[in-house]
This record gives sequence, structure tokens and C-alpha cells, in this order.
Amino acid sequence: MRPIKVKLFLLIIFIALTIKTKAQTCTGSLGDPVINQDFGSGTNPGSPLAAGVTTLTYVSSNCPNDGEYTISNNISGANNCHSTWQNVTSNHSGNPNGYMMIVNASYQPSIFFTQTASGLCPNTTYEFSSYILNLITLAASGPDVSEPNITFSIATTLGQILAINSTGIIPPTAGPTWNKYGMYFTTPANVTNVVVTMTNNAPGGNGNDLILDDITFRACGPIIQTGFASITGATEKELCQGSNAITP
Repeated sequence: MRPIKVKLFLLIIFIALTIKTKAQTCTGSLGDPVINQDFGSGTNPGSPLAAGVTTLTYVSSNCPNDGEYTISNNISGANNCHSTWQNVTSNHSGNPNGYMMIVNASYQPSIFFTQTASGLCPNTTYEFSSYILNLITLAASGPDVSEPNITFSIATTLGQILAINSTGIIPPTAGPTWNKYGMYFTTPANVTNVVVTMTNNAPGGNGNDLILDDITFRACGPIIQTGFASITGATEKELCQGSNAITP
């Protein structure tokens, strides 16, 4: 009997997904993003990502093919690109000049995005999130079309996995729809840098095309309560000129 060859990548993914990580939640409040990867803004095309961030091939064309990506502030599937794609006129924030990462996934499932997040605080819970848009239109979807399915992994620079989560199948929509996906994780003591990886779980070829934007880290802090005179005091109060706001 011929031996069965198992690709190292798939074995690594299987091992990672079987690791049980403690579920994290935020019992306080989330602050403003301490890290926000929004890909910048400007005229098309945007510059390629730094070396090592993605295994995909950068193209300056506004219509990447399988295994390629581009940085752009819009995509027009119906007019000058793939007819099965959405027409997306702006990035997630609505900035007409804001860039986003447009991905035409590779044929084989693979890690397609890797980036180090630096300057985090140790022993701190963070929310990691990213906005993803399924480029395939609802009209073009079907049983033979692969929809995006992404696994996120957060690890220390030494390889200790802190959290893993998957988007599951991102469903097609009639119009361009941004979906927020993410998870919570806690940095260990003396750890200020973590590595984010995104794995494309679905095969490419027919479908599995997406847009990434606004990859953020937000720290979880305590809930701040306010009130006049005390935290249990009224949160609203009518004041006349010269009166004391501290007096209950």
C-alpha cells in the first residue's frame, strides 16, 4: 500500500485547531484602537504590502486573478473585472480614497496574511478584529462556488498560540456587505508583540474572493462610571451660569 502524504501546512492547521485555548471575554469596556491597519489612502493603485505580510502576488491591476491581490480604493466587478464580483465604491470606513486589500485567493488553502502587532501591554485583554467583504454576488453564488472561510490565529513571537477563531463560511449578499470578525486574547507577562495570521480555508478557482479592511486591536479596560457629585449621581443636570456642578 502506498503511503499517504500529508501536507505539512494542513497538519499544522489541524494541530492548531485542536489546541484548546481559554475563551476570552471583555467584562469592561473597549477603548479606541491601539493598532489600526487600514491600508492607507490615495489614488489607485496603492503600494504593495511589506515583504512577508502575504504569500499572494501583488498586481497593480484593479482586477487580481487567482493567487493575487491588489491595494485599491474601489473595485468594479460588473464593468472592468470579474462579472461575479460586487461593485465596491469605497472601503469599510466609507472613505472614497481609502485603500483596502482585495484578495483573489489561491487555489490551495493556505496562510495568506501574516503581520506582527507591536507595542501591546503585557497581561492585558485585547479584542482583535477585521472587516471582511465577500466579493461574490448572491446571484453568482451556488453549490460549485467557494465562499470565503478564514481562520484567525494570534500567537507570541515564540509561537505560543493565544487564540484561534474562524469566520466560518461568509455568505454571499445581494449588495456589498462588510462583516466584522474577531476574538479576544490576553497577552502573557512580558509579551508586548504578537503575530497575526489569516488562513484561507476554502479552495480558490471558482469563488473565494474577498476584501480585507480595518484590522484593529482594542484594549479591554474597566467600565468608567460618571455622575454629578458621585458615580451614583445624576448623569444629566441643568446648570445656571455661575452655579456649582459638584453640588448634588
